[in-house]
Amino acid sequence: MITKMGYDRSLLYSTILTCTGVIFTCFHYPEMKGRSIESTDDLSRRLPWTVYKHAYPTEEEKIKSNVQAARQIDKLISAALQMRGINSVHVEATR
Repeated sequence: MITKMGYDRSLLYSTILTCTGVIFTCFHYPEMKGRSIESTDDLSRRLPWTVYKHAYPTEEEKIKSNVQAARQIDKLISAALQMRGINSVHVEATR
């Protein structure tokens, strides 16, 4: 292949591919320092163009995610209490 293309073209081709890979990696994959293995695994399963959005959510998306998690926990707790025969629980927040 190199003899047909010539050394100049093969060097140019290699340089373009290397630069493209470096640019793609820098802009599409976030910093992994300080992340858990599960978080890194979750990011690696996503499509490359959606990784950045999931790695760095906005404050609004963080709040929405926390509210959804709290609702799921409430549903699980109420289901567990109903299984034990307890219909309702009143909990007061104290500080």
